[in-house]
Formats: sequence, C-alpha cells, structure tokens
Amino acid sequence: EEPHRSRLRWERDQKPQTRDTEPGWCAPRGEFKSFFALPEPQPGLSEFHVDWTSAPDRYMVSTEYRPAAAWLRCFRFFAYKATKFHLLERVWPHGSELTTSYRLVAGHACPVNAHWRCLFAFFAFDSCVPNANQYTVQQSVDGYDRLRVGMTASIRPGEWDPNDLK
Repeated sequence: EEPHRSRLRWERDQKPQTRDTEPGWCAPRGEFKSFFALPEPQPGLSEFHVDWTSAPDRYMVSTEYRPAAAWLRCFRFFAYKATKFHLLERVWPHGSELTTSYRLVAGHACPVNAHWRCLFAFFAFDSCVPNANQYTVQQSVDGYDRLRVGMTASIRPGEWDPNDLK
C-alpha cells in the first residue's frame, strides 16, 4: 500500500487524526456523491491520478504522468474519458427565415450568449466503449445554426458537414 494513503494530520493539543475523516469534509453539492472506476488498466480506459497538496488542503484529478510541483500523488484509477456537451436553442423573431436554431457546444461550463438558452447538458464518451453506439453530429453548410444527429452520417453533398465540436 502506498504510504500517503494513510497520512496523518497532527494537531498540537490533540492526538493524531486521520486527515480525510475530519468533519470539515462534506459531500459535494447536487446528487454527485461517488463514481465508479477500475484499479487496473483495461483496453479503452484512460489513466487518471488523484494528487494532493496542503496550504490550503486540496485534491485534484490529473492525467499528467507526474504530479505538479508541491503536489503529492495519492493513487491512480482507470476510467473512460467523457466530454460534457450543452445543447443551446435560439428562437428567432416572427417573420425570420428560421424559427429555431440549435448549437451543440463541448466544454465544462455552458457558454453565455445573447439570444441562446441552454436546454440541457449531457456527457458522451470520447472513444468507443463496450455496448455503446456511435452517433454522428453534423452542422448545416448554409450558414444557419442547424444540427443533424444520427446513427450514420448524411451523404447528401453540399447540405451537411461533419462537426468535430472541438
């Protein structure tokens, strides 16, 4: 077992206390309380690391091979990489050429744009995982914000282009 998994914090007037069981830690906001990952590499999984530093006491998840300066590597785990996507909608004024437009934007935070509202967000795997379907996202080439999502790409020339969302 790695020695830093059982770090102790010493208080001057108290007995040593295990760091991560102190009452100052609470569950994060929302429904997220835990996640599932594998301890050993498997095909298609990515390696992640949990690093810790003090002053102030904090943790981070990293994909870097080595921890940053002043950070201590706690442990590693393996999981599928995923990207968060936001579906944005714009309703055009009466009399416009379009009635509604949609954008699919990748990123952790939802962008704030005038006239656009976020309908919902979802996570999608970055690479093929067992029992998952691949979906193709395409945008219109006519200059309007139109999206096409399908199990296969449209092959109608001049109408839809692949949208890599990167």
